Amino acid sequence: MIRISTAEITYNQQVAELYNLIDPKDENEHFIRLFLKYHKSVNGSLIDLCCGLGKLCDEFKKFNPNLSITGCDKSPDMLKHRADLIVGDIVNLTGQYDNIVSTYGYRHFDNVDQFWETVFRLSHDNTKILICDWLRPDDASSIRSVLSYFSSIDDPALIKLHPMIELCIQSAYSKSEIAIQIKKYPTLKVDYYDTGFGIELFYIYNT
Repeated sequence: MIRISTAEITYNQQVAELYNLIDPKDENEHFIRLFLKYHKSVNGSLIDLCCGLGKLCDEFKKFNPNLSITGCDKSPDMLKHRADLIVGDIVNLTGQYDNIVSTYGYRHFDNVDQFWETVFRLSHDNTKILICDWLRPDDASSIRSVLSYFSSIDDPALIKLHPMIELCIQSAYSKSEIAIQIKKYPTLKVDYYDTGFGIELFYIYNT
């Protein structure tokens, strides 16, 4: 399956409102468990790149109230009700952070080197990194499996998001593309996770 550019995906107010109806609590808690698996602890400052509605930021804050948390997203509609988070392009961020995370933002970079350059610029020698996103499947039948799974969940918001979900899957990177992309960064490793409903996730972390 050929990857499509994320330029075809628009996160407007309607999409933001639909996303806000979805509760990613279990998924975010799983992400935090994996962060602790790879990095043992999370303390100090943390930034969530392409943070969307900021729900992962909230979950990290619940886990460790002493964390100094920053979130940044390019979509003003996503952060319309979050004055505590930053609206803007992550490539314009400054400073350094003890922890850098991102879920489902990687695919929005057609130039992934720009993403990694930003991550490493915001890092110091001991920064802990964990990046997660979907993997693009080999064929369209996997997309149908994913949409069928979401259709089985009694959630009108998910059904309305079907066109967006399909575009997001098509704009994700494949396993072979991810391997090539991180090969030039020797401190990065990747694990894969089968969701059980037709699509895999990747988790890139640093060592």
